[in-house]
Amino acid sequence: MKILIAIKPNSQLFTTSLKDGLDGIGCDVNIGIDEFWNYADKYNIINIHWPNALFNRWSPNSADIEKLTEHIGEIKKTAKIIYTRHNDTPHYSNDSNKLKCYEIIERNADLIIHMGNYGIDSFKQKLNNSLIKHSLVHLHIYPNNYDNTVSQIEARRKLNIREHKFVVLAFGAFRDREETDMVLTEFSAFKLKNKLLLAPRLNDYLFKNTPNALGIKNILKKLWSLKLRLGHVLSNGSVSDLDLSYYFAAADVVLIQRKKILNSGNIPMAFFFKKPVIGPNTGNVGELLTETQNMVFNPEIPGDLCRALNETFKKNRIELGELNYAYAIQKMNIKNVAKQYLEAFKSVLQ
Repeated sequence: MKILIAIKPNSQLFTTSLKDGLDGIGCDVNIGIDEFWNYADKYNIINIHWPNALFNRWSPNSADIEKLTEHIGEIKKTAKIIYTRHNDTPHYSNDSNKLKCYEIIERNADLIIHMGNYGIDSFKQKLNNSLIKHSLVHLHIYPNNYDNTVSQIEARRKLNIREHKFVVLAFGAFRDREETDMVLTEFSAFKLKNKLLLAPRLNDYLFKNTPNALGIKNILKKLWSLKLRLGHVLSNGSVSDLDLSYYFAAADVVLIQRKKILNSGNIPMAFFFKKPVIGPNTGNVGELLTETQNMVFNPEIPGDLCRALNETFKKNRIELGELNYAYAIQKMNIKNVAKQYLEAFKSVLQ
């Protein structure tokens, strides 16, 4: 069996580590876009993750869509298409051509890999095709990429956060005004004196459309960062892979700051760092957090996130963090996940 993961090499840690995991159990795996477009006939399995990432350009055009439709038809003559469904639709965009990429891959997949039963059920409601097989495979952790031995004290010194603060980490980009307003409003209503919302990418969203003439944008961001800090919010920009460990280690709890979501890579990351998680009771996220006794909230009910923050503050967070870590080591380690992928691949070749 020859396997191709169809994405630009080293563009996503998820797919890079998946290749490493498959290599580690003896699979013949390659990764790349050029292989997809020019040498797909060499492979038995084509594993696609983000459909619009099959193109080097940020947004495909109409000619790209025609090319993809034709090429997928040719691939299906010699190989099986496995689609790993990370999200319902592409992030940040209602671009019709991006959406068409998703539709083409969804319709032509021989098997779809989901990260929860919710994903399987919701997809069947969306496209009930009895010819498409479905498999459930966990998200995986990255023990070789991040250091979970960093102490909370060391991490807070690195980030200039006082030790007595109750730190809620909202990691990653803020995608729209609704989820930004929800988080800031609910965190403001969370009545705790020594609280801190650590949201490194919040500034990026708030100043996304601000012009940078004469450096005004950077000045405003610095002034706003100071105001946020005084108001129990710290937002200091994008985080390097080198510093990521400090952010998770510094937190008391990790917040999945979404109103709508299917999966979140921040959950296995939080579990790996022995942190409790709060997330919306939607998609596979709600399913996983409920299964592991972490806290969920209804993003459509005002005040419910504040309730979840209060209840998590009262929990034995160290004990829950240890349980999360045990779950991650048992079910989210890359060797087990790679074996699940291999079984899924084998099931379509039988």
